[in-house]
Amino acid sequence: MSDKVSGLWSHNVNQSSFSRTIIQPLKFNKKSPKPENDIIADSITSQFPSKFRKGAVATFNCTGNIRFIDDNLKGEKVINYTDINNTFKTSYCSPHPIRDPYSGRMINVLSEIGLTFTKFKVIEFDEESSNIIAEINAPISPIHSFAITENYIIIVRIISFPFILKRRGLSYFTGESILSSFDYNPDGLTTFYRENRHIATYTANACYGINAYETNMTIWIDYSIYDNDNLVRNLTIDNIRNATQLSIPSSKIIRFSLDLNEVNSTDSNFNPNNTILQASFAHLSQDISIELPVINENYIGRNYKFAYGVGLPFTDATPGKYYDRIKKIDVEKEQFITWNEPHCYPSYPIFVPNPSNTDDEDEGVVLSSIYDGSKDESFLLILNAKDMTEITRIALPVTVAPSFTSPAYSTN
Repeated sequence: MSDKVSGLWSHNVNQSSFSRTIIQPLKFNKKSPKPENDIIADSITSQFPSKFRKGAVATFNCTGNIRFIDDNLKGEKVINYTDINNTFKTSYCSPHPIRDPYSGRMINVLSEIGLTFTKFKVIEFDEESSNIIAEINAPISPIHSFAITENYIIIVRIISFPFILKRRGLSYFTGESILSSFDYNPDGLTTFYRENRHIATYTANACYGINAYETNMTIWIDYSIYDNDNLVRNLTIDNIRNATQLSIPSSKIIRFSLDLNEVNSTDSNFNPNNTILQASFAHLSQDISIELPVINENYIGRNYKFAYGVGLPFTDATPGKYYDRIKKIDVEKEQFITWNEPHCYPSYPIFVPNPSNTDDEDEGVVLSSIYDGSKDESFLLILNAKDMTEITRIALPVTVAPSFTSPAYSTN
């Protein structure tokens, strides 16, 4: 057992050694914790299709736990994916499930981690039924998010960086955090899977998915990427408290294209498990950088134009600088506009479309909770998504630190 105090993602995260009593059972899907003790969530949604509680607001994390929130915003109940379907066993999963805009069902990618490989499971479920769409055996790697189009589900293995599991996974299973269990390999490959067929690899470092869509026989996937693993290594509590040590790199946006004609034109003996096809990619303007990207959810899996996220004041890794602006990016024109205010730090933004004008992609508002460092206060900011001008702000009764949590909402 490691003597480090281990959080789920990283060690030295201001947690006591008692965290093991919560974190270790979660890795092996043992007894679920009490709602108030569940690990801080990565995302929250009001669209969870639950047979346990209709119209539930739920939070998700990468352990496979789902926490229901009551009307007073308190934890009400914790379930695991195995409570939905006993075949949905997982050691680690994407904390960002997607509601399929075409079928209305919830989709996620689960992983069972073994000593030499990971079994990835693509699952779907609603209030009435659940099933496994596909299973893939692949080398061990974490997965953070995935993408869907009208006809395909795209899993990006080694979603953050080319990580190699240390000690054949023993570090993870004996108490180390996820990040501490992997070594960064700058020459490693990242692999795309389309459902259960291995169709492309590339040598860039995908980090955070923006959107994916298909045209004819090509799948297009937009990702925010980084040159190395400095982002996840440097973004620690100690560095945030000491700004001179905090150096956050700027991301780049890359559009990958997967040519499905290559799969169809290969030999009839094509073996998806050992045939590697090359993915093409193109950089957007080097001046365009975005983190925590979000789009109009009506355009998930469809050709789109706009993305919203947070940004840095410079494109270089200037020490002491933090995400201090909200950006709107036009991926077609490769242009952006921003909202920022001195000493104000935004959280993960959310785009809410105008329900009376759903045909106009950027007709709506952008919401974000903002921490004002000069006043040690927080407010909810509401922006006009068209031009990113402020509509209003609402003072919050408590101070809210900038959050990386991804929200989702119901339009009903």
